[in-house]
Amino acid sequence: MTRFAPPLLGLLIALIAAPFALGQSELPWRLRDEPRITRAELEEFLEEQELEASDAAIILRSAHEDLLAEYADLARERAAERAHVQQLQNEWYAANPPQPGIPRMQPRFSDPVFDQALRDRRARIERDFDETVLALLPESQFPAWQRIVNARKRTHTLEELRMTVPDPSVGNPYLDLFQIVEDANLASEDSAIAAPLLDQYGAAMAAAIDDLLAREDALNTVIVQNQFADLAEAQSPEGKAKNQRRQAAVIELIALRNAIVAVNDRFRPQIESALSPAGLRKFQRAIKQQMFPSIYLADPVELAVDGLREWSGLPTNLRSEMEVIWEDYEAQREAILDRLIDAHQRWEAPGNADVRREYDQKISEIMRARQEGRPIDDIEPEETPPFTFEPLQQRHELAMTTLRRLSGLFSADQRATLPAHVRLCLDLVNPS
Repeated sequence: MTRFAPPLLGLLIALIAAPFALGQSELPWRLRDEPRITRAELEEFLEEQELEASDAAIILRSAHEDLLAEYADLARERAAERAHVQQLQNEWYAANPPQPGIPRMQPRFSDPVFDQALRDRRARIERDFDETVLALLPESQFPAWQRIVNARKRTHTLEELRMTVPDPSVGNPYLDLFQIVEDANLASEDSAIAAPLLDQYGAAMAAAIDDLLAREDALNTVIVQNQFADLAEAQSPEGKAKNQRRQAAVIELIALRNAIVAVNDRFRPQIESALSPAGLRKFQRAIKQQMFPSIYLADPVELAVDGLREWSGLPTNLRSEMEVIWEDYEAQREAILDRLIDAHQRWEAPGNADVRREYDQKISEIMRARQEGRPIDDIEPEETPPFTFEPLQQRHELAMTTLRRLSGLFSADQRATLPAHVRLCLDLVNPS
């Protein structure tokens, strides 16, 4: 019978929970009530185009201030609507207490007309600002401005689509190849090779995103307006007609989202085939980091090494030894993370649905028991998820072994002088 060592159980739960916690804490742009183009980005554009001291810059800064004021009004109206919706929900739950064996179908409390009005206002004020910018710029600078707008639309749309992925642990398909190339820190030769392909990619992605944004609100409205009022309506002829309309809207929405994935699928291999072997390795690792962010979370070894690199008090000879340890660790960790990715994908295979459901229920029981202060011995899973335990254990053991090697570079007196966050990592294997 295999049991989790306590740190491994905690690590697994963190891996499961991390993507969802992130999604809850970071709202998509459309709910953040902030301009698509920030003031800092506007200033950067003006500086790049040598316009920062021009009359046009004065007008654009004023227009951006007006844009911020409009968004502040939107935020106040949205907050008031949320408070109203919360009040309606509280009243409904008070009037409809749960009854055993009787399902409750909660009605929609938010006003779709209000929601659409807010979206329309956002679109209008963004369009007005964009038109103001284009009216003041010479035509030769239009492409530079459009690149900024497309980049922000790409960032905002892809971050929102990532939140729709049912299970981020099996891979996020909504990649941003611009961000991946930046994160890969390619050599200048590889960056130059990738640049024209990224320009083509940016244009194709902008077109796919514009197609999605042009239809998304209308399709979501169809989906919301064709919800069932109750179970009886769901079984009625009108309910069946609603279901058909909803399904048609969902199918079209999925097709528009798949078109965005298809752009990545088309340009990713083109970039890969153009890079040098070293650039290809960096690029593919950056792809995995974006696809599996919960697996590529920074670990104590990485945090310790980054801290030591930034610390000016590290002697040259120890710095060299540290880099050797890091290179050894990084090569081994990469192989383990590849196995962990494969394990997650096999764990999520359709044939494992029943085993997965049973295991998820036990994990939920463990979490509830911990919150309530109850013992977990009787409910802890007897077996770890198939495929995942071995690479998790290997990653844990590799991290501990490497931390011991790093700690061994320093005497006890030297460790006491290290930066606090580095000591904290090393204390995992050598408590002070």
